[in-house]
Amino acid sequence: MYNYSTIVHPQVSMDTKLINKLTFSYKTLSLLLKAGIVVSVIALFASLYENRVLVGLDSNLKPDAIDEKMLISNLIVGLTALFQLILSVVTLIFGARFLYFAHKNIRENLKADKLKFTPGWVIGWYFIPVANLWKPFQAMKELWRASKNQKDWWTSEFTSALLPWWWTLWIIGTAADRASFRLSLKAKYVNELITSNLVTLTSDIFQIPLTILFFMIVQRVYAMQMESLKRIEANEQEIKESFN
Repeated sequence: MYNYSTIVHPQVSMDTKLINKLTFSYKTLSLLLKAGIVVSVIALFASLYENRVLVGLDSNLKPDAIDEKMLISNLIVGLTALFQLILSVVTLIFGARFLYFAHKNIRENLKADKLKFTPGWVIGWYFIPVANLWKPFQAMKELWRASKNQKDWWTSEFTSALLPWWWTLWIIGTAADRASFRLSLKAKYVNELITSNLVTLTSDIFQIPLTILFFMIVQRVYAMQMESLKRIEANEQEIKESFN
């Protein structure tokens, strides 16, 4: 973990408040993502338990009878889903904060050239239908490249393999989440509940590597920006000493 106070010289013109906000968002998001991995594993086991109960039911049971036999399973899955929802909302908030401040940092402190995305639209593109299938991924590639090399990042084709894997899982996981939610609202009979459960299991399975990959991306982006800030401070110090 980098301590920014030991990196930037007091006389170097840097927005330290921005760095502090970025660092706080990074630390908080890291904790939330770690918790999210644990909760996703718990949710997976809860869904597996629900599947085991459903498979053992008579397919001809009426909805009321199903509810009685699924009481414990529904309680476990319901509480897990509620906690997962709350954690997801908080994680999304701090994930957005981190991306916003990280993009702002490469503009204002690292002085990256020819950036195509503003900090606001880095978040906004996630909410624009159709465009949200590729624009957030492009913004993440820009963030990765500009965090590593600010002056000619657009000439480099290098991006980590983490990014396409993360975005592929994001698309699949989001689709599975929506399908799971819609099916759960309509499912009443055993066969329908099993189908809904299998889709939920798929969503839970994808969520674990998705969270791990995003955590790895966040770690690397933050580390590259801190390394760049340290390099800028060293260059500034050399220039200052050359005039003394």
